[in-house]
Amino acid sequence: MESTLYRDSWSQSSRPFVSTFPNRGIHFLSIDVFSGLSSSSTVSESFSQMHSELANDLSTHADVVLVARGPLPCLVAQFYLESFPLSGLILVDPLIVPRRDGTGDDDDDDDDDERSLQSSAQTFMEIASKADCFDLNNETSGNKGEETNLLDKMQHNSEFDRSLKLEAGAIPVKVLYTGGAVGHETKEFRRCAEQTASCHTPEDGTGLWGEVAVEQLETDNDTALETIYSFHDEII
Repeated sequence: MESTLYRDSWSQSSRPFVSTFPNRGIHFLSIDVFSGLSSSSTVSESFSQMHSELANDLSTHADVVLVARGPLPCLVAQFYLESFPLSGLILVDPLIVPRRDGTGDDDDDDDDDERSLQSSAQTFMEIASKADCFDLNNETSGNKGEETNLLDKMQHNSEFDRSLKLEAGAIPVKVLYTGGAVGHETKEFRRCAEQTASCHTPEDGTGLWGEVAVEQLETDNDTALETIYSFHDEII
């Protein structure tokens, strides 16, 4: 499940993702959670629609390892895991970071580690406009248009600004980031990845699966594919 804002789509243009996993005995399914969105829907309604779409697509499959690529897919995947089981979760560029349950009070507004979903969306749009891996050209139709519309609504409306109510360490999780830029942009990609990983690491740093690993991806898709496959093969 990936964002429509990437210049290079893993599910469409990167044929190895479609062929390599089945050739290694792993069923591969590409999910589009943006196709059913409506420009007239509120932020809460849009997230409810994406949540339902994901549940419908995954409910008939057992032992699902979900690979979410991009800020909104990663956000949806983590909220999904609050209610439905997964065998593993791989988050790529989770640039909108939800607060943990019980954090992010008004007194902490200036704390980067407790950034709201609204301000996280604003920061992402600023960073993405300079990052080579994203294409934010204004689209009036299509799934890219629906995704950018939702991101725009999130920047101006805090109705869905809620924390993540999820027990850390429930399943194996790996966090990856690509960067796609230099300087401040790459630091933000890494900061969000590390903050997301900390949300899924138990307080004692161990638990059943231990500390959630963070890794930077190279730009070529073969490296991403092998990194994902290795996590599945060795950990899951």
